[in-house]
Amino acid sequence: MVNRLPDMYVLDALASDIEDLEGILRMLNSETELGWHKEWGRKFSREEIVEALCRLVSNDLILTYVTPEEPGLVPLAPRALPPGDFDDAWFGLTERGRLVHSNWEPGGAGLPGEAV
Repeated sequence: MVNRLPDMYVLDALASDIEDLEGILRMLNSETELGWHKEWGRKFSREEIVEALCRLVSNDLILTYVTPEEPGLVPLAPRALPPGDFDDAWFGLTERGRLVHSNWEPGGAGLPGEAV
């Protein structure tokens, strides 16, 4: 069975910076070396990236950030999803997520325990 979850690609999109949903989609669907849609077989959809973000947050691989009234990003508690719309949140790797990403071999297995 082939790995059909985009989770590792999302982790890769967050490997160097905190990004919002649109930034993740733009990066994954890019025609540059940052894009993964050719390996994925098609353009990534917003719905599948939101689902991946939910899984990754629940598995403590990424952290959710929000923008309060004052300038700057504020991290939510570990495993906390955005309180509102995903369009108003940002995401970044946790230390665990960074470790999982650093051990990922593109084209190989996905997340630990994930069907491949």
